[in-house]
Amino acid sequence: TGDNCEIDIDECSSSPCVNGTCTDGIDGYTCVCTPGFTGEDCSTDIDDCEVNPCSNGAECIDGVNLFRCNCLSGYSGVLCDIEIDECEPRPCANNATCTDLVASYVCNCNAGYTGTHCEENIDDCDVSPCANSGTCADGINSYTCLCNEGFTGDDCEVNVDDCASTPCANNGTCVDAVAAYLCECVSGYAGTNCTEDFDECSSSPCQNGGTCKDMFDSYTCTCNQGYTGVNCEAEMDHCATSPCSNGATCIDKHLDFECQCGPGYEGVSCETEINECASSPCVNNGTCYDQVDGYICLCMDEYTGTNCESMFSPCESTPCHNGATCTDKYPDYECICPTGYGGSTCSINLPECASNPCNNGGTCVDGIGNFSCSCLSGFEGELCEAQINECERSGCENGGRCTDTYGGFNCDCPPGYNGTRCEVNIDDCATHGCTNGSECVDGIATYTCNCLSGYTGPTCSEDVDECSSNPCLNALNCNNLVDDYMCECQDGFTGKNCEINIDDCENVTCLNDGGCVDGVAGFICNCPDGFSGGVCEIDVDECASDPCQSSGTCMDDVNSYSCQCQTGYAGTNCELDIDECINSPCQN
Repeated sequence: TGDNCEIDIDECSSSPCVNGTCTDGIDGYTCVCTPGFTGEDCSTDIDDCEVNPCSNGAECIDGVNLFRCNCLSGYSGVLCDIEIDECEPRPCANNATCTDLVASYVCNCNAGYTGTHCEENIDDCDVSPCANSGTCADGINSYTCLCNEGFTGDDCEVNVDDCASTPCANNGTCVDAVAAYLCECVSGYAGTNCTEDFDECSSSPCQNGGTCKDMFDSYTCTCNQGYTGVNCEAEMDHCATSPCSNGATCIDKHLDFECQCGPGYEGVSCETEINECASSPCVNNGTCYDQVDGYICLCMDEYTGTNCESMFSPCESTPCHNGATCTDKYPDYECICPTGYGGSTCSINLPECASNPCNNGGTCVDGIGNFSCSCLSGFEGELCEAQINECERSGCENGGRCTDTYGGFNCDCPPGYNGTRCEVNIDDCATHGCTNGSECVDGIATYTCNCLSGYTGPTCSEDVDECSSNPCLNALNCNNLVDDYMCECQDGFTGKNCEINIDDCENVTCLNDGGCVDGVAGFICNCPDGFSGGVCEIDVDECASDPCQSSGTCMDDVNSYSCQCQTGYAGTNCELDIDECINSPCQN
């Protein structure tokens, strides 16, 4: 400006540089930014956290030409790159070893200690190791048992043998107890240690006035009259010599005995047999024979009875058998036989089967005045004369064909049945070939396999190919499984059928306001003018092509540049040589 354009307009007068120093130029200005700012007017705060300077997951907080790292627990330092040694203050007690962790530590305790800092002495008495009520004193990784009297050993488990000194005299047996012993003395001795001779008469063992005489380890009793036994305890048995004869019973009395005679005997000792024939009991000239406690009469021929008092009847002995009638004809008899019997006493069963009346091998069973026929299988009738048709009576089931046989029948069964009468449906599942856990359903001469999901075929042996319907999209391969399939997806796809295009932009941030465009197994950042790189992280250097001429200095900016021209040059790229004479500055 100026009359002669001699005054350079100061473009810095409006203070265009927000956070920088303004340098005036010809028809322009240049901002030299304070550290931490950038941009044409130094208005953009440089993000010092963009390069992720903080380590170990720390949070970066941007400042002006600086940043601050908020460290996670367990880390320190400007960049959080120093792991804090939690073992440094020696937190572990009782000489335990400290192992440093991230934001933590672990104390490895020595034997006998426990707790987070090994500060607790483990109570070794907690499991009650002392036996027999011993008192436990806890130590460091040890314990001591204070034993009660009578016990010893580390755990008071040993009962002290009080018999070790052999305290029992005179062959007494020592029985050990707890802090004591007991002497079991041999016969004849007493006392704590079996040292005292025992008076066997002190207990007055002799009974019924007997006199006791003490001896070593024994005694002797002198009994009064009428008593006997070691202790005179038994009254003398006068029956011991068996004074009674002929089976009589002896009854002992205080100084004597009494015999109770059996029938037919008498006397003090039952030595005399009584003569029952003395009263002549047999009549009609019968002869009497004396017996013990009785007699026998031998009668004349025509008499009978105990005393021969009755006349004899030949029929009295019932000589006729099988219900025959006896007629008395002394000295003989006559038997009148019923139908079917014969012989003098009607004892013979007349043989009705002698004529072999039964046909077709039937067995004749003789009766009383009659017979019956037991027929072979296949025949019937009173004389087994009729052959039975078993097919008419029983027959075959389930369409079986019946053939009558001698004494039976045969069934020719249709397929799927067996048994005597074709009554059994053959279980075709017993030998079935159903595989892969399928259920077998029995039919008639056949079976059906109910296959589990994923299998097919008559025996379920065929694995259904779930890949046959081509379910996989965007896949490299379909793998057939049992009742399922698995798709191997191409890069960039996911989902059961690889139907989902993975959003590769989900975990990507395009810098500097770049726009992310998802692709297949990849992405593209559409960078704004002035930036490049995979995530638009590179500021394009517009000065790289040296656009400033005439030794001008190039200043790079976002998507632009500016040239600081040498004196005498102007233009965007300092391409104009200023004609200082154009305004005729020279006067006079």
